[in-house]
Amino acid sequence: CEPCRGRTFSLAGETLVCDTCRTTYDIETHEFIKGAIVCGQYPPEYMEPTVDDGQIIIDLNKVLVWRTRI
Repeated sequence: CEPCRGRTFSLAGETLVCDTCRTTYDIETHEFIKGAIVCGQYPPEYMEPTVDDGQIIIDLNKVLVWRTRI
């Protein structure tokens, strides 16, 4: 959540929740559901995760090259 500088998200059913401002996004599409309008304009970046043996795997390079959009 770039506008509020939130760095972590939680899962609540089928939604992602910013742990800083409590803005919510659809877990599949990352579309804004409700919360801070300005944060809703910058949904979490989709990192193309995979699941392997119960663990979520994200390509390290995608994480390392990511830059804030604002």
